Amino acid sequence: MVAIHAVFAKLTAYLMRLFKEKEELRKEQEILEREKNSLTRIQEGLQREQEILEKEQNELTNLHKDLEKEQYDLQLEYKRLKRQNEELQLKLKSLKRDK
Repeated sequence: MVAIHAVFAKLTAYLMRLFKEKEELRKEQEILEREKNSLTRIQEGLQREQEILEKEQNELTNLHKDLEKEQYDLQLEYKRLKRQNEELQLKLKSLKRDK
């Protein structure tokens, strides 16, 4: 009879330890779940930031292309005006000679 009580006591102690470990694991799992949720929110925020940065990069690239085109157009206009000025200078010299 004493042996049965001893075995029962050992089993009860063992079950109590298992229950305690199960409870600790549950608490740990809750902590890990909260950390996972927090990391997920951080990741989503970073993804949104990346999308914003990509959009801004595209806008800057488009602006750069526009500026390059404007620069090219201005260079052509400069060359045209320079030629026109040279032609006018020649006409002016010609008129001065004809006087």
